[in-house]
Amino acid sequence: MFALCCLLVALSIASTVTATDEQYFPLRPFYPAVKTIDTNRFLEIYFDAIIIDVRSRFEFDVVHINKAKHAPLSEDDFIASIRRYRSLISETPMVFYCNDPACSSAFRAVLLAQAAGYTNVFVYDAGVFPLLMVAPEKITLMATTPAQPDLVISNEYYKRVRIDFEEFKKRSSRMGTMLIDIRDIYNRVHEPRLKNVRNIPMEPFIKAVTNRIWAEKKLLIFDQNGKKTRWLQYFLQANGYSDYVFLRGGMERLDLRTQAQMVTRTSSEINLNQQRLRELTMDNRLTPLDVELMILLAGTVGFENHAVIKRDRFLELLGCTMEQLDKSAKRLQDGGFLLFGKYRNSLIVHIDPRLAWKGKMSGDLWTDRVREFAASIRK
Repeated sequence: MFALCCLLVALSIASTVTATDEQYFPLRPFYPAVKTIDTNRFLEIYFDAIIIDVRSRFEFDVVHINKAKHAPLSEDDFIASIRRYRSLISETPMVFYCNDPACSSAFRAVLLAQAAGYTNVFVYDAGVFPLLMVAPEKITLMATTPAQPDLVISNEYYKRVRIDFEEFKKRSSRMGTMLIDIRDIYNRVHEPRLKNVRNIPMEPFIKAVTNRIWAEKKLLIFDQNGKKTRWLQYFLQANGYSDYVFLRGGMERLDLRTQAQMVTRTSSEINLNQQRLRELTMDNRLTPLDVELMILLAGTVGFENHAVIKRDRFLELLGCTMEQLDKSAKRLQDGGFLLFGKYRNSLIVHIDPRLAWKGKMSGDLWTDRVREFAASIRK
């Protein structure tokens, strides 16, 4: 029934422009210099046009138009990115899009392109989700093509898993609950006035979700302004998570005087367990490269016992190939020293807290992380 309703909405959007278009396309009056196309026209030129997705990598990975080029508007070299795909003056149309009719990013992208001298540029302002309902064969949703309309998460369901601070606070004290801040470190000035907040930025968190590390936990998740959680929900649902909620509006909605506190910056040094390191060096299954890699990884621990490293940087430091690096990480995982996964050009590493830890290797928090790591290794 939901898919049928979405299809009817999408078909309405795809129809010829009428006097009621402001209901569906509210941004058009604010960008009179930007040419727009409807779904019918978009489908007509689909195979000939250069299509540009201006959203974040995270949004693109969730859902995108199949032949779209990815050029995030947020990047400083946006114009340099689109120069790879077409010259300034061309008969080939260049079409920009983002999420839905209320998303202004595609309009701003066209203004930048026009200012740089581009002609024959347009906005497809219906967005990716309405197109999914009309032409699923042209959409990839969660790495699946053609997209399955019944996998689209409704706005009603998303609203049900967003809760206000008081309810968020109440649930945070329940057994088996994890309170997770998915912001990058540069956004973390304040955090909710709650106990046991864990900072696990988006990339390593997605990898942990994919590996089902916390499948048995109740997850309470927040970001800076509530926008990233809409897309994170697809990864949670796709990997079988159902016991989760998001803080409505993220940190920006909280009263900083009563509901938030400054983030405590620890100056703790990374401690290495010398006995565990000796065990590592004497393990006959490991090579000198494995030992060197483990020592380098242990020195990168930044939030609890996780680390995110750029593989190119470690290839330079270790003087090895990508294949050798991946095999080395696999041997360390088989030896029980770490868990790892690959995400784009990075290694997401979960290091044994008994080997490396930022702070004292004692206390309830460290003991909990040791127990959690041991359970993950057994899986």
